[in-house]
Amino acid sequence: MRGLVLRVYEEKGANRTLSLLTAERGVLRAAAFGAGKTGSPLAGAAQAFAYADFTMLSRRGSYRVEEAATIETFRGLTRDIARFSLASYFSELLCDVCPAGTECGEILQLALYALWALERKNRETELVRAAFTFRLMCIAGYAPDLDGSGSCFLASEGRIDSRGAALTPGALAALRHIADCPAEKVFAFSLGGESLAALGCACEQYTRVCSDRDYPTLDYYKKMIQTA
Repeated sequence: MRGLVLRVYEEKGANRTLSLLTAERGVLRAAAFGAGKTGSPLAGAAQAFAYADFTMLSRRGSYRVEEAATIETFRGLTRDIARFSLASYFSELLCDVCPAGTECGEILQLALYALWALERKNRETELVRAAFTFRLMCIAGYAPDLDGSGSCFLASEGRIDSRGAALTPGALAALRHIADCPAEKVFAFSLGGESLAALGCACEQYTRVCSDRDYPTLDYYKKMIQTA
């Protein structure tokens, strides 16, 4: 089973517990015994943002990693604290919107595209944040109504309106692109200045409404880009 490591929990000794995003079963927790030992064959896959083929033993609803073959580590994120903190925020959000036992193939694909965009640095972090969070909300069952004729996005009701976050024509076009484009095109647009700021504001408000919680990792990311 292929999975993306969203979180790594240190247990007694060198054991680890992994939160994995999988296409078939959503987010599940799996024990990785001895993964913290130097030279462990599980070490490469038992780290945040590792994408790997996991061979797991399932018993009474619990999972244990038996083998793992790493596909991608996204190690480049560790060299940029802002991008790493943004990826950590994505992981927290994914843990909340992808319950165990649900099919999450489209969300896993989106997460991988987002991490690639962050690591390759071919898109601004604020563009990646806006596009990822808004598309994620759409996939998770919170698709908004973007067919209105207003110039604002009313996050509390999920629709284009005359009230809410003000949108430039570019920001409105970007919202519609993110919601409806093929998966591989979610981050394939350019936006800057006032339009990117408007897009970011609308997407952040909508994500906050849908998730109904605050994220310390998002606050930390904001501090990092303010001081950069």
